[in-house]
Amino acid sequence: MARIAGVNIPTNKRVEIALQYIHGIGAKHASEICEKVGIPAERRVMELSDAEVIQVRETIDRDYMVEGDLRRSVAMNIKRLMDMGNYRGLRHRRGLPTRGQNTHNNARTRKVQRRQLPVRKSNFGALNWSGHYLFRWSYRLRTVVMRSHKEKAWLKKHA
Repeated sequence: MARIAGVNIPTNKRVEIALQYIHGIGAKHASEICEKVGIPAERRVMELSDAEVIQVRETIDRDYMVEGDLRRSVAMNIKRLMDMGNYRGLRHRRGLPTRGQNTHNNARTRKVQRRQLPVRKSNFGALNWSGHYLFRWSYRLRTVVMRSHKEKAWLKKHA
């Protein structure tokens, strides 16, 4: 296996296909690299000489941003957007689509699956501003007497 840009590329594939295993190199860049180095399109990786592998490695290092540097650059760009606080940064921070897609029904890959907790009778829901509990299953306000833990223990003991 030839090791280029920190990635072991497969030996039994054609060079243009094998270069695409490197993060940041697609079909277009792979064909450009093969043209610059002078490798025919039908040549396999195992048929490359050591000099050709070195030329490919130097071309990638010189002309393209790949692997760790590319990932770091993308992460810094996203962090910069989030620090600025613009709309795209807020969408990244919330984990929602950033390019205007609808989220009412779709966007399952970006939206984290939020699991709803089952409503139990001991779970009273949210306390309202007026001392009422809002029950989740009926959406009606009901007054609940607030008792201290000593009063609750006495009532449990003498009930």
